[in-house]
Amino acid sequence: IPRYRGIPRYRSMWSASESSGSRAGRGTVIVCPGGNYEFLCPNEGLPVAAWLVHHGINACVLKYRLLPRHDHEAAVDDLWEAARCVRARCGGLVAALGFSAGGHLIASLAARGGRGAGEGPAAEHALDAQVLVYPGLDGRDWLKPDSCGFFDIEPCIARAPTLLARQTALLGGRGFAAAPTLLVASTGDEMCPPEGHCDPYAEALSKHGVAHRYLREDFGPHGFGLDGGWTDACIEWLRGRGFGCFGSPDPCSCEGRVGASGADGSAKGSSNGLADEA
Repeated sequence: IPRYRGIPRYRSMWSASESSGSRAGRGTVIVCPGGNYEFLCPNEGLPVAAWLVHHGINACVLKYRLLPRHDHEAAVDDLWEAARCVRARCGGLVAALGFSAGGHLIASLAARGGRGAGEGPAAEHALDAQVLVYPGLDGRDWLKPDSCGFFDIEPCIARAPTLLARQTALLGGRGFAAAPTLLVASTGDEMCPPEGHCDPYAEALSKHGVAHRYLREDFGPHGFGLDGGWTDACIEWLRGRGFGCFGSPDPCSCEGRVGASGADGSAKGSSNGLADEA
């Protein structure tokens, strides 16, 4: 799935709506898989988009730029451009749902102020809502070779400081900002335990008066994806925020198909639904 670059010749998204055979309704959710900013987890991408569409919610998957070839700001730019593109092409509300590093990415966009690189402060958020599922919000482990989790340690560690550019804001300090939020944390998550990641974020949401719901129980270990029992509450929350079918659906017109497009517009298939990093 090509990343969003703002370059028209690149296909920007894959939408689950077309191939699912179901009719999706109002609003669109951009799915941001996790993968420690080094790869994208297949179970947190296309299956999630298909699940949302099954429940009448338009969805697409973002392939954002990764370490070590790119720094974190490039990934934030990709999400900002994705939100801009979806809003322009599909209309209506735009939300993002991210797992682990994908959740960190979404929270980082909100902390940047919903603006593109080099732009001044925005009057409103780039997103109308966000869903953060076991997000890794305290990024200090990314700086430590013994706990960073990177496969290609040396070059990724060199880029890792960019992941902490908004660390203070993400943990509720100066610069904190967020769209209405559904936060999902598992007490069985030893990689991103709620105490160091979601709990401070939930406290900041309350302190700043941001509408939110916090699901905090034992959903399983880190990486549970769509398992664990949180998904029904998520659909209910998204519908409460205005996403999904209500009476006459208005399907998003920006349908796509699985696979990436090259600069010449030719399709490049991917066996797991996630295109290789370019």
